[in-house]
Amino acid sequence: MASGNQCPGLGQLLCDFLHVANFNQLNHVTNIRQKILDLVLSDLPYCTVSAAQDSLTKIDPLHPPLEANISIVDSKDLNINSNNRKLNYYKADYEAIRGALSGIDWNSELAECTNVNSMVSIFYAKLNEIINKYVPHKKSGERHYPPWFNKSLTRMLKEKNNIHSRFKKYGNPMDKLEFKLLSKRCSKFAKVCYNQYITDIESKISKNAKNFWSFVKAKRDEKSFYPGLMTDGISVSSDGDGICNLFASMFSQAYDSATSDDKFTLSSGLRTQDLPRYYYLGDILRIK
Repeated sequence: MASGNQCPGLGQLLCDFLHVANFNQLNHVTNIRQKILDLVLSDLPYCTVSAAQDSLTKIDPLHPPLEANISIVDSKDLNINSNNRKLNYYKADYEAIRGALSGIDWNSELAECTNVNSMVSIFYAKLNEIINKYVPHKKSGERHYPPWFNKSLTRMLKEKNNIHSRFKKYGNPMDKLEFKLLSKRCSKFAKVCYNQYITDIESKISKNAKNFWSFVKAKRDEKSFYPGLMTDGISVSSDGDGICNLFASMFSQAYDSATSDDKFTLSSGLRTQDLPRYYYLGDILRIK
């Protein structure tokens, strides 16, 4: 593939898209004219493309049949403990918190500090001590419904399940009729909730991207987006704290090495100034 500087028009957009998406063109099988017309794009590290020995249809000399081999690597996701306890600020004793904060003599607490860092450490230590004392904890359970289910819909579903259980137990025809009616109502209301949720996250994706990724995660039925093993090329980590430290170390080196005289430059292959914003904005805002 040629670089973005050598591809005019749509070809340049394609080359830039490959760089942005980190795709590789894996097909090197030429046709009868010794050219490559069919592209095989992938970001998988263990994928190879070769000429197919058998063909299901008549072979087109300009488009020879291809065979792609993909090695599936069993990768484990990062184990996220769903039994983590979180602070419940809704039930915090704010009167006691205000009293505790007002009773601290900061002059005496910070008297022996010689720099700002030690002052900040003492401040956060006192603050965390008060929070842990007056803010109760709650257990964060797993979500049992998709994020577009609201409280009204979940109540309707629970009522429907209760009626179904009652019908199976007693066999009352009225329960069966009520169950069918409630099932239709739940289906219609679920579509309304879904459409409202999609419209909401599309209109607010630039301000609240968290809802968008919650939607994607629910669609994929995944508990974790993060691999269980990550490396920066030198160190390897398999736990949450270690992975965060790898990212912190990488970005801290980038910012520490930057100076006011440094100028940000792009690689020759990636020319984002040539990418029209409207070309991608519509695709990003539409999620359906």
